[in-house]
Amino acid sequence: MAKRKTLPRVDPYTATVAQRLMVGAMEEMAPLILSGRNGYAAREEVLREFVPAWIKLAGRGAADAAVRGMYALEPEECLTGAERAGLRRLQRIEADNIMRRAKQREAEHRAYLAEHAPHLLPKKRSALEWAGDAFVLLVLLGVILSVFFIRPAAAEEHGRWRALAACGVVQMSSPEYERRCRRFSRTERSTIRDYDLPGPGAPKEWERPKDYD
Repeated sequence: MAKRKTLPRVDPYTATVAQRLMVGAMEEMAPLILSGRNGYAAREEVLREFVPAWIKLAGRGAADAAVRGMYALEPEECLTGAERAGLRRLQRIEADNIMRRAKQREAEHRAYLAEHAPHLLPKKRSALEWAGDAFVLLVLLGVILSVFFIRPAAAEEHGRWRALAACGVVQMSSPEYERRCRRFSRTERSTIRDYDLPGPGAPKEWERPKDYD
């Protein structure tokens, strides 16, 4: 049975010292995060600077416990509630500034095109052009519906006519009659229409059985 790995125990005094070390590191991280630095990068920078001093000041045990505690926290947890709210406001302001600069650059580009190359500006579409596009889309939709719905129905109906025509050329007394003509009613079997005549692959006139055969 594999031995379960456990974290090293920290005595209360070492834990208290580690917590105080963490408070100092968190206070150093807060202004870096509020200035726009990435929280994870700020944590690495603070720990590289503080850990050697922690080892000399409080010993390796307390320094290790403080480092583990810092990595157990998310960077934003090093901020107070007011600081987190301020950070969110700064992020919204930065996003608004980015959008405003993008719109300004777009407006400047359009103004430059309007002055030097007006033919490159996108033209506004008229209502007639939109109506034409809508008509084309409706036509395409009708074609698609006809391909997927109307053609299969016509093919099925054509197949029924061919089957009825094949039924009409089979002798009533033959065992093939029941198999070919079972799906049709008595009225359908006795009705002859021009479009029910045998199509490609059906017996020719001279190949049909005669009454005297």
